[in-house]
Amino acid sequence: MQVIIAIVSIVFIFIFLAIEGLVNSRKPYACPNCGHIFIKKWYALMFKSSPPVKDGSGELRLKCPACKKVDFCVHTNYED
Repeated sequence: MQVIIAIVSIVFIFIFLAIEGLVNSRKPYACPNCGHIFIKKWYALMFKSSPPVKDGSGELRLKCPACKKVDFCVHTNYED
């Protein structure tokens, strides 16, 4: 019984992380250092290191693909 509860818990956590990654990958991000606008894949956001969110503002700590710096990047309204 404990094994079943553990497996269900792990599956639930995995589904929650996948949904969080999908929600956060919908909009592009802007790097505060170089201004580069980029989109992260949902699975990259799913397993990113913490802290994931800065003060509930929607800023995520991400690594910019252009300047390679890790900082709190903000969502932008930029569309391709």
